[in-house]
Amino acid sequence: FRIYLIGEPSSAWNKGAARVFTEWLTINQKIITENEYEIDRIQKAFLSHIRYLHSLHLKSTRSRQAQDAKARRSVVDGRKRGTYNSRARVIKEFAALRKFEQTWNTLGVDGTSSDEEISRGGQRQYIIHNLEWRSQEFTGFCRKLDVLHLSKRKTKVDAYGNITFGRGASPRQRLELGNYTKTKRTPIVGLPINCYDELW
Repeated sequence: FRIYLIGEPSSAWNKGAARVFTEWLTINQKIITENEYEIDRIQKAFLSHIRYLHSLHLKSTRSRQAQDAKARRSVVDGRKRGTYNSRARVIKEFAALRKFEQTWNTLGVDGTSSDEEISRGGQRQYIIHNLEWRSQEFTGFCRKLDVLHLSKRKTKVDAYGNITFGRGASPRQRLELGNYTKTKRTPIVGLPINCYDELW
């Protein structure tokens, strides 16, 4: 027989399992019961053990869920850090952009928008979670840095318009879906005033 650990320990199924277990003990003369009270005690002890197993199962499930959530956060943070660093390299490489280095250092990784991975038509795409406090002007500036980063990596365009990129992982396709994907993460203090959204 099987016990049911996912649901309530005292479910009808587990009570039935307790009766089957007790009958098996008595029929096979593993124990000798003299009255119904002793049989009831055995069944209660069996259900008590199921409650213990149920608690272990819940802890194990929560632990796995916590580990999975931590792994997902780590992947998202890694992509965010990669986005920040690629933009920082563009600012350093283009002389006209070097005046923004201090602003970029103040912004830091925490001031960079994260993204959420989805699958469309077998292709992985990434929905941008824009920061609510950032102005459209500053967000537009960040997108231009992304374009410059891609243009530096682009090595060849064939007759069909397909782009081949240089060494390293292929750039991920980041998409914007407007206000739906805005996030209320804590704003970064000390940036130029035009980096902040007026309504915010």
